[in-house]
Amino acid sequence: MLRALFGEPKRKDEGELLFVFRELDRFAAALAAGKVRGGLSAEKVPQYAIWTHGLRDAMDELEQSCYCAAKFAANIRSPFVEQMDEREKDDYRRYVYFYKNALIRVFSLLDKLGYFLNESFALETERVKERFSYFTVLRRMRDRQAHPQLQQRLYELKTEYKMPLASLRKQRNMEIHYVNSELLDDLKQTSYRPGDRLRVEDVRAQTGELEQAYRMVADTLLAVFTYMNEKAGERR
Repeated sequence: MLRALFGEPKRKDEGELLFVFRELDRFAAALAAGKVRGGLSAEKVPQYAIWTHGLRDAMDELEQSCYCAAKFAANIRSPFVEQMDEREKDDYRRYVYFYKNALIRVFSLLDKLGYFLNESFALETERVKERFSYFTVLRRMRDRQAHPQLQQRLYELKTEYKMPLASLRKQRNMEIHYVNSELLDDLKQTSYRPGDRLRVEDVRAQTGELEQAYRMVADTLLAVFTYMNEKAGERR
């Protein structure tokens, strides 16, 4: 959809994105055909279907936001905002918009997946923490030794992408919560003073971290729904 902003044709799903969509679609089809049973609650099948389609849409939206952020980042050359001409300033604002949109979507999608896992595997994570994240659910899986094969793979992905996710999470918190005591301490450490020129962020480094987070999300979804489909096959 958003490729049209750059005069490009509609995206052709390929590579890892295509694999993720295939596994999500397989699971949705199995739900529709009544082939997913076992540990899943039969009365919640319509809800599982809604969640699965929601995760597919969220992955689609994340990919588009990451793509747009990278495209606009490629047009940013000036080290200071004041040095930009109007066209570059517009591209910079568009970059910031899609970058923030993408980093928020990374954690939003993971938390949606965490809720799906919590319900699908009856983990009852809400007993540990009322408002929980994907990472809380993953810890709950480890503590309960639930679905160890999947849990191990998800933990490996969390560890592999620990650094970019930590950086993006801090930026996400700044964007959503804006100010709390910890963030105020961070702001006090900056060297910016009123009247200083505004230095442009290292957009190459930022988009690099975002690309890694995107891969983590894609690999995580692929791992979860490949596993779910394998389990569905066992139950036929």
